[in-house]
Amino acid sequence: MELITLNAWGGRLGESLLQFLGRLSSDVDIICLQEVPSTGKILEGSKEWSNANKVADDHAVHKGQKVPDLYKEICRTLPEFNAFVSPQYSSTGESLATFVNKRLEVMQSSSSRACPPIRIDYRLSNGEIVPYEFNSPVFHISIWDNEVALNIINVHGLWQPVGKVDTS
Repeated sequence: MELITLNAWGGRLGESLLQFLGRLSSDVDIICLQEVPSTGKILEGSKEWSNANKVADDHAVHKGQKVPDLYKEICRTLPEFNAFVSPQYSSTGESLATFVNKRLEVMQSSSSRACPPIRIDYRLSNGEIVPYEFNSPVFHISIWDNEVALNIINVHGLWQPVGKVDTS
């Protein structure tokens, strides 16, 4: 059994991420991704949409390379996988996504969170302050493989308001 977990970083690496996942698909049984946005979760043009894009753009190192609906594009990239997505866990519309090779039998899936939502006033690099809400999601699947039941948990740790200081 081969499993990979990866922070999709909101799709900021664009086509490079999709190509990477496509290359992995023949060798990997399960792919657990964090920070997978979907444009269908926040009404385009709304104040929430505007704030979500401001925060996402402020985080972006590779501006302009985001994939608008990353979940849908990954599903197209991985047709031999069953796709599971959690409810969004941030005001930028991010979700956890788990992709399971169709040769494996998925018995159950569920979603929960590890803590209550946290709201902060996010200060953009230009000094503007926008509201931002997030929590620590947990997505669980049970699979059947070679007469053995396995539980896979996809989790995104709690993002800290001071920013992602581990990314240069």
